[in-house]
Formats: sequence, structure tokens, C-alpha cells
Amino acid sequence: MLYANLRQYIWETLRVDPILNSYGIDAASLFGTYAPDSPAANLQRWVILRWSIEDPPPGRDTTSRRRPLFIWAYDRERDYTHVDLILQRCKEILYPIKGVQYSANGWITQLEQGNTSDDLFDSAYAAVTRSWDTTIVASGL
Repeated sequence: MLYANLRQYIWETLRVDPILNSYGIDAASLFGTYAPDSPAANLQRWVILRWSIEDPPPGRDTTSRRRPLFIWAYDRERDYTHVDLILQRCKEILYPIKGVQYSANGWITQLEQGNTSDDLFDSAYAAVTRSWDTTIVASGL
């Protein structure tokens, strides 16, 4: 299936994963960009996909762009075990997607190795959190 853009493709790919679903990450707890002011009080775990500004095309290539993506996993049970499982599964899903056509004019060239943040506590959400970042190189952005 082809999607309208890279954001939609990544969101849908993570949303339908049965292992992420078993961790409580689904359409209701996967936020495509930023978070609501207050995630539903009944959400124990959720993920926020934060997209950064795409870089200009590398060299003479006018079709490919580098698009940083930060994936934030939260857990109100204050258990980093679940956060780690969620981020690890996101890596397992996303690293193999190079060479995938995600839209009529868009192809993913590669995902660059990213970093995982330190243990953090978000007092506004009363949840532990950690992020993983990667950069997606793709055409058709």
C-alpha cells in the first residue's frame, strides 16, 4: 500500500505492529507529531513521533532528503522495562525499511544509526520516558 507521505507511512507501520499493540501501542496511543496537552488518564504507555526539519538535499541530488525522527516512549507505571521494549521494537521495525516505496514518488534510501536518550522523568505527564532518534533518507518528501 502506498501512502500520502513519509509521516503517514511510519505512523501506519508502527500502528499495525502486533508486538507494539501487545505493549499497548496502537492508534489511540501513537501520536503522529507532538503530544496532546494531556494524554488520556487511562493511557499507561504511549509513543510520540516527533519529526524535525528536513535537511537540504545532499550534494547534487535534488530528490533525496534527510529527515530526523525522534521516537519518545512514555510509561506511567514508571517502568523503563516497557519503554525499552517499545523503543527496541521500533528499531526492529524501522531499520529494515530501506528500499521501501512508501508513496507514488517516494522511496526510503536508508535509516541512519541513532541514539537512545538517558532515563528521563516527565513531571507534566507523571511518566518515565526515553527517546530514540534516527534520520531517514528518502525521496518524495
